[in-house]
Amino acid sequence: MIKGTHLAGAVAAAAGVLALAGCGAAQAGHRPLAAELLSSANNTALSTSFKAQFQGTAKLTMSGLSGLPATTMQQLQTAQGQLNSSTLTGTLDFENPTNFEVSYSFPPFLTSQLDVLEVNGVGYASLNGTTWYQLAASTAPSGGLSAQAANLPNELKALGTEAKGAATVSSLPNTTVDGVAVTHVRATISGSGLDKIFTGALDQFAKTGSGSSAGGAMAALAQLVNFNPAQADSYISVGTKLPVRESASGSMSFNLAALSLLGAGQLPKVQGVLSLSFTSTINFSDYGHHFAISKPADIAPGALPQPSSAASVTGLF
Repeated sequence: MIKGTHLAGAVAAAAGVLALAGCGAAQAGHRPLAAELLSSANNTALSTSFKAQFQGTAKLTMSGLSGLPATTMQQLQTAQGQLNSSTLTGTLDFENPTNFEVSYSFPPFLTSQLDVLEVNGVGYASLNGTTWYQLAASTAPSGGLSAQAANLPNELKALGTEAKGAATVSSLPNTTVDGVAVTHVRATISGSGLDKIFTGALDQFAKTGSGSSAGGAMAALAQLVNFNPAQADSYISVGTKLPVRESASGSMSFNLAALSLLGAGQLPKVQGVLSLSFTSTINFSDYGHHFAISKPADIAPGALPQPSSAASVTGLF
């Protein structure tokens, strides 16, 4: 069965900047006009159809690592080389939250393009664009791709509400993007704000776990992961008041010493920090276009085969 990270990653790449910059988070801005413009643009974009072409990169760095088995160190070094030389690219045709298509590639982690199609809340996926497989609800994290996609606007608003107080929205000088006059709005969220959101999510998860053992694991995870400030730049058309381009950057680090807390003494006492940074750019077009997304004609029985990967360390991700 296809890993949930492959499915969720495509949708997240196309919607992530809207999540960071939009909706509730915009209300925390110190310039109300900029915040209102950003919130309105993102809400309007999510209430109509559009095409989004996106690309992103991620960089893995390692510092002071010790105590890891030699094979694990070799895997990490291989992963670092593969990840740092790769670019994720793709296209999202968004008709509405329950009808959309995402096509993306991420060599060397995917040796072929992955297409994910959502039709009336039912998910399908293909590795060749011809033969499709229906996706089970359990394929995607947190209750299924369909449920998550159908609730996308509300999910983004909820994320914005969580970020309230940590986000800042400001106006920058107007400019042009591909010949279009745009208003430049920048949203930033502090590392401590992102840490708070992450910790809050872990607390909620712990409440559904097995008492104190779940709470202890969540506390260890909170010590393991630390976020740095993230930034999103939105370029909103002066004429249509809709996003033309959105870009984002951010980073997070993993304090490997906290792994001993998760392993309850069974893991070796490792030291060091892994850092993961990312950049992404999304270009929007074709607002109001009817994409005629429909159920695939050729649906094969069974589950989508695991996508092949040129990477030898996909188990680490």
